[in-house]
Amino acid sequence: MSDTAGNLLFYSKGARVWSRDHEIMPNGWYLAGCDWVQQPCITMLKPGSDHLYYLFTVNSPICESLGQNSYGGSYSVIDMNLNNGLGDVVPGMKEVLIPHTDSAASYVVAIRHANKKGFLDLLPELLFAELFFSLPSG
Repeated sequence: MSDTAGNLLFYSKGARVWSRDHEIMPNGWYLAGCDWVQQPCITMLKPGSDHLYYLFTVNSPICESLGQNSYGGSYSVIDMNLNNGLGDVVPGMKEVLIPHTDSAASYVVAIRHANKKGFLDLLPELLFAELFFSLPSG
């Protein structure tokens, strides 16, 4: 993820998240994403915020058999004000399960809703069904 000027903020492949200095964030280990799936994660800026980001992840049964957490879709919140401005995953907002995504096994695509207050997650394993959910405010 980068800021509006194109400066690197953080990056992830799903199971871990690194800060712009290429170090794993202190709480950025053991996320629910799976390195073995096609598109294990995607990030989006939280609507109305300039420093909170959602990291959507998807895990598969294959990764669960390798010892990773249960499969399906989840999200974590990254606060770029933490860790002296390098960012960190917010405690208590890590791997929050998204309802009805237990069959999501390959990739996830998140699109900001037109109302700019939520997201649409398109999960191909659900036959391109659109799943809308409200994220906590605050």
